[in-house]
Amino acid sequence: MKRTLHVPLVPILLALTFFPVGCILPGKHDSSAPPPDAAEVTREKLEHTKKLIAEYNAGHGHFPKSMSDLSWVNGGEKFEDAWGNEIGYSVSRDKTVRLWSFGADKELGGTGDNADLFITFNVLDVTPSMAEKAAAPKKRWL
Repeated sequence: MKRTLHVPLVPILLALTFFPVGCILPGKHDSSAPPPDAAEVTREKLEHTKKLIAEYNAGHGHFPKSMSDLSWVNGGEKFEDAWGNEIGYSVSRDKTVRLWSFGADKELGGTGDNADLFITFNVLDVTPSMAEKAAAPKKRWL
């Protein structure tokens, strides 16, 4: 006569309901937690945004009015720092662009993860000149 082991499913289902698998498996981490060096990731995002603004200016002849004007380049997503805060953006009359992150605490000032990060640049310094554009090889579209 064969013996079978009957495992009651109700206790197993209740355990899985109250203790999600991600909490009990080793090596699983909260995906919303910032990376270990969030400040470096934010610096890289600021530099990437700087390039996109320069390209936008070169292609459109003016600066984006807001970061949302660039969102199509980013798959419709907002430009955020490593802590999920929106990257700040302003342009002065002399065409100086300023990008910033106020850090994890979203407040001016601070140290460590709360330190503010800024990039200031003149878009004329990073945008290809008309002479460079004219000298660039033309791509055939057919």
